[in-house]
Amino acid sequence: MERFQNKYRIQSHRMPKWDYSGNGIYFITLVTQNRECKLGQINNGNIILSDFGKIINDEWLKSFEIRDELYLDEYIIMPNHLHAIARRDARPCVSTTRSTPHQTTQINS
Repeated sequence: MERFQNKYRIQSHRMPKWDYSGNGIYFITLVTQNRECKLGQINNGNIILSDFGKIINDEWLKSFEIRDELYLDEYIIMPNHLHAIARRDARPCVSTTRSTPHQTTQINS
């Protein structure tokens, strides 16, 4: 594993030479530091967001309100990560929703 400023770091998962500023559909995963469960907890198959998780939810949605070129298709917040499908495009898609909070999503086991 590489070291930067005498610290270990993981390799980037970005595709080499891909222009991420261009139009496209992106699957995004954001993970908490050390994978700590800070965003909420699962209760009876539903995610109950913590105060921090509620902030993450609000700020995530705000990202799509302030950027006209971004569209949020779907997202879900889990106890230690967020998954999303977002699109960067100049033209809105009829089936795309700009904000769909999934604060209480049934988890199938």
